[in-house]
Amino acid sequence: MPRVKPEYFESKKALIVNAALEVCKRKTISSITMQDIIDETGLSQGGIYRFYKNIDEILVQVLNRIRTEQDTYERMMQMYAIRAEELENARRIENEEEARQSRRKVLVSIIKDYMMILAESMEKYLYPHTKIEMEFLMLAHDYPERAGRIFNNVVPYKSAYPQLYKEVMRECEDGCLLPKVSIDEFFSYHSAVYQGIIKKAISKTCYEKNAKHNEQYIYDFKSRTTTMFYSCCFFLGLEGELEEQDRMD
Repeated sequence: MPRVKPEYFESKKALIVNAALEVCKRKTISSITMQDIIDETGLSQGGIYRFYKNIDEILVQVLNRIRTEQDTYERMMQMYAIRAEELENARRIENEEEARQSRRKVLVSIIKDYMMILAESMEKYLYPHTKIEMEFLMLAHDYPERAGRIFNNVVPYKSAYPQLYKEVMRECEDGCLLPKVSIDEFFSYHSAVYQGIIKKAISKTCYEKNAKHNEQYIYDFKSRTTTMFYSCCFFLGLEGELEEQDRMD
């Protein structure tokens, strides 16, 4: 018999993962079965098990796919590279008060850019990417052992969040920032609000919209993240710079 080329196996595996993504749009992660994937691909039971031993192996590749397709981390790091240079320039200003004001203005710009990238990414990747990721977290809560086996084989999640933490901490340590709450409390708040926006968006846009077949429903990400931006500036004590930027805009 002729030898099967590696490209054949890769194309079949891609077909299976594509089918799994389609199933994920209709069903929750925890309820998907191997039979669902078999039905979606049109492959025989023996055919699909030739490539994946079980449903969790397929779900690993689904999560890998959605993580590698998103460009949020790359966009964040590009933004930080530009703003980091601006911060360094501000730190080199000889006049102490002028340097402080300049650094605070750059921080406002960093937070604003950060929020806008989050909003655009949520809008772009909410369905099905973020919906699927959220359901994986629910799976981890309900079936921790199973989730552990899946997550141990998934590409690590890249986050630009530590970079924001690093910049804020440095400005606090230098006395440039005088936050109204502790930095740990601020970031806990930030994370909770962000997750709340995502959960609400998924609930409304992915579940209620589909259930009611309301294609006109649009969740306003930018409005929510703009409010989040203003509250972050308030807690970090950057109201003055925020008001100045609003006047300029």
